[in-house]
Amino acid sequence: MTPERFQKLKKILQLRQPDLTILSEDVHKTHNISALIRTSDAVGIGEIHAVSPGGELRRHHMVEGGSRKWVKIHLHQNISSAISHLKQEKYQLVAGHISNISKDYREIDYTRPTAILLGQEQDGVSALAAELADYHIKIPTRGMLSSLVVRKCMAHHISVAAF
Repeated sequence: MTPERFQKLKKILQLRQPDLTILSEDVHKTHNISALIRTSDAVGIGEIHAVSPGGELRRHHMVEGGSRKWVKIHLHQNISSAISHLKQEKYQLVAGHISNISKDYREIDYTRPTAILLGQEQDGVSALAAELADYHIKIPTRGMLSSLVVRKCMAHHISVAAF
């Protein structure tokens, strides 16, 4: 490894956000899994957590542009055990979920260790996950969608994968 490459790696690793993670609940479309991994790497998230009962994450074929080697993935058996694990680690759980208690994502204190929960493409987070979350957030948009989350939007099957 060249000294320049080594310095670049050190600089990037110093910018990681060890107290910010993603928890994906049954996100199973390859392009959405890839987007979550790529975006996590791009914003400095070094580890993500996932519930993948169908095994899609285990079978995922590195289509995320090499980001997977920089983002560690922790798989959990179910949403309850994933949330329990994160809460034991002192993470607040912030669900990308439209509800009557949803807050604008900018109203959350991200100086605390935070896990952002994103549900599967069609139905969003499960009722159990929404109940166990500390907060529900929405990401307002200026386009046709009212909020940007990995979920079913406005009664149409429009999938988006970003946060």
